[in-house]
Amino acid sequence: MADPHLQLEQLRRISVSLAVRVMCDLGELMPMAAVLRENGDIVAIGGETGDAALDRSHRIERLRFRLRRDVDKRGYVATAVIYDALVENPGGVDAEDAIAIELDHRDGVSLFAHIPYEDAQDGPIVGDAETQPGGDYIFRHASA
Repeated sequence: MADPHLQLEQLRRISVSLAVRVMCDLGELMPMAAVLRENGDIVAIGGETGDAALDRSHRIERLRFRLRRDVDKRGYVATAVIYDALVENPGGVDAEDAIAIELDHRDGVSLFAHIPYEDAQDGPIVGDAETQPGGDYIFRHASA
């Protein structure tokens, strides 16, 4: 049986690469997701773009709902909800841009990672990931 922490780390790394590629191509990071399926495939899932009136938090919640709805029928082992965020520095003085990733595994492991980045001419330059316990938004609330 695969280690959930290793699977989430693999999904986190791919999610960061995906986020950087989207920011290079589009100039911004709209909420999106990536999933690890039972067969080992990792698949990107785009966020909804049809309703421009939706703010970021509503787009994120729609992605979570979509993942919860599809978790069993699509064979998800782990999920990553990816979005742009502002994260306070340790001193609480300034906030910095970061790629936020909510990682959830069907075995109950949940992490929140944020990866600070700086905009550069050739694309974002990412820093080191910082992780903490996550909110377990997907599998705990999945509808069978």
